[in-house]
Amino acid sequence: MFLIDIREFTVNRVRKFRYVDEQTWFPEQRGRDVDPYFHTLLQESLYFGYVRLGIPMSEHRMLHWGAL
Repeated sequence: MFLIDIREFTVNRVRKFRYVDEQTWFPEQRGRDVDPYFHTLLQESLYFGYVRLGIPMSEHRMLHWGAL
């Protein structure tokens, strides 16, 4: 499994992820070899990309889909 390097994404490309449908973001079957905290490689890549850029992400700012 290789994470996608999102640090090269443009701002507009990252913003498009705000408007994807539920099935795209949370497919029926999780991606293979994806960390259990994520459903897709893209979700995991976005998270770790932000971490690598030094953008803090804390547990209380995360949306827990199952709780909705």
